[in-house]
Amino acid sequence: MTDTAPWTPDGLSTRLAGDRTVVWASPHVAARVAARWSFPHVQALDAVPPHAEWVVVVGGGTRIDAAKLWRYDTGRRIGLVAVPSLWGSGAEVSPVAVGPGVTKRIVVDPTLVPEARVLWPELADSVPAERVRWACGDAWAHAVEGFLSPLADDAVRADGAALLARLLALPLDRDARWFEASAAACALQARASVGLVHGLAHVLEPRLAAVGDPRADHARLCATLLDPVLAFDLAQSPKAAAHFARYGVDLEAVLAIAAALRDDETLRALRPHVDAVWPDVVRDRCTRTNAASVRASSRDALLAGWPA
Repeated sequence: MTDTAPWTPDGLSTRLAGDRTVVWASPHVAARVAARWSFPHVQALDAVPPHAEWVVVVGGGTRIDAAKLWRYDTGRRIGLVAVPSLWGSGAEVSPVAVGPGVTKRIVVDPTLVPEARVLWPELADSVPAERVRWACGDAWAHAVEGFLSPLADDAVRADGAALLARLLALPLDRDARWFEASAAACALQARASVGLVHGLAHVLEPRLAAVGDPRADHARLCATLLDPVLAFDLAQSPKAAAHFARYGVDLEAVLAIAAALRDDETLRALRPHVDAVWPDVVRDRCTRTNAASVRASSRDALLAGWPA
């Protein structure tokens, strides 16, 4: 059973037995984690011993999703505690897990949600400023696409409007409140869906990674793609603007955030890749639930606002 309230680092120490708990932590925080908790560490999930009853996974969304999929695929009856080292993905509360590969593997199952999560804001202190900003953009993409999703009902949109107002009060910068806001954004989109921002990111990320392009970062892609995709949605679907108006969301303020997250240099570099993979983007499962319909002929409308 999932504990919806986050644990504290000290709370984790008192709740779990040290002889039946192992930690799988990202290298950049492993030393700090080892200094805080005495649980043994494993270097790979395949090394989790048979007697272990809990795995504490510490890191970003990719690492948390990997632990979720490992448990799902192996069928291990083992508890999972997620400790995000940065906000953005919301993987610690999500029934969705995304796996690596040229074609992103996306699994949706309620059993993927970790049993507990730990709120340890200080882990983000050493994260570079640009990654912090991208993480904010990732959370914004979840919130906006969940709010606008055609699968959202009145309750989701009402909650989404309240969440967007909450995000507008946060800076695009380091702030511990982003951990809970990000988790709320992920939980919101899980009740509906995401759209073209994520469809593009899922297709572009492995293509860029294959050639060693540093832009192959999910949060970075979502952050900079939010502005052009939101402009596309508003131009192609009258319902998009109507949703903002109906639920009292300050659209101009949201557009200002999207514009602040936009990176023209990245968009310019992505443009030829979008041209090359557009058929795959159109077929992506996230694209199919975009606020505005996306077809083969939609590429020019999307790219119209991109830098040449």
